[in-house]
Amino acid sequence: MTTVSTAQAGTAPKPAPPLLEVDDLVVHFEGRRRQQPIRAVDGVSLGIGRGETLGLIGESGSGKSTIGRAVLGLLRPKAGAVRFEGEDPWTQPGRRRRELRRRMQVVFQDPHEALDPRMTVEQSVAEPLLMTGVRRPERLRRAADLLERVGLGDAHRYRRPHELSGGQKQRVNIARALASDPDLIVCDESVSALDVSIQAEILNLLVDLQDERGLSYLFISHDISVVAHLSHRVTVLYLGMVMESGAVGAVVDRPAHPYTRALLAAQPRALPSYLRTERREVLRGDIPSPAAPPSGCRFRTRCPFARDRCAQEIPAVRELEPGRTVACHFAEQL
Repeated sequence: MTTVSTAQAGTAPKPAPPLLEVDDLVVHFEGRRRQQPIRAVDGVSLGIGRGETLGLIGESGSGKSTIGRAVLGLLRPKAGAVRFEGEDPWTQPGRRRRELRRRMQVVFQDPHEALDPRMTVEQSVAEPLLMTGVRRPERLRRAADLLERVGLGDAHRYRRPHELSGGQKQRVNIARALASDPDLIVCDESVSALDVSIQAEILNLLVDLQDERGLSYLFISHDISVVAHLSHRVTVLYLGMVMESGAVGAVVDRPAHPYTRALLAAQPRALPSYLRTERREVLRGDIPSPAAPPSGCRFRTRCPFARDRCAQEIPAVRELEPGRTVACHFAEQL
């Protein structure tokens, strides 16, 4: 498990008006047959406060990255709304929409593909400032400051991406995301392509930057251990719908949904099998197609606790305890 040195992880900050609100978000894509759309996201609601990290976890195909792109304004929702400080960018005039989007940045999964191979490190970091009209000397000064802040000195400024390691490239991407002074950064599997030791360094950097700048993160990952060390709250997705949500400590220590329990059981353990006392819940089968999701509860085809009601009725996302929600008919019994 990745080790991150932060006292903040798992401790929710004081309640404040949300910086980002996602309300009943629906994103569908056109499939091979127009009458059968791909239901990538189907009614997801979540919120992120200032200075807060929300972890978004689930298997590939659960809709995590689609939500991230909708938050950034790269995808227009079929229904629902994404509000940043109470404003929906899609309802604003062009100039205001660009201003809102400038305050939301992204760090992608592949640090190499996210950089232009023709540009030096300094040019990549300074480019966002060019779009805001900052003059060249000031752009270069700010770029140098940002590179130093993420742990890259003068020796790296004039290198190109192929001359950097994976961790160094991701540091450049973080510096570039910071160039426009954002309030929210979407981290889309931003450490999954890195070695474990480098993952810890990048995660610690993100925590330090959050403390310094009051940043908010939407941290997308399939690795629940990484999310648990970085996030204040966590939302578990399956096939485009929320299964469980709450403070990261409560969800990880006392999972209320069978899918969350299966994700936790699938995490590697630093113990030989003969020393493990708990029974591991193995998640069998593949995630169904979002073009033809199961009736009722979408997880029922893989759930060891599924009953007849699960096939007939979609479980509502309900509050299990203050600040904790779950979408399971039998959460209390499990």
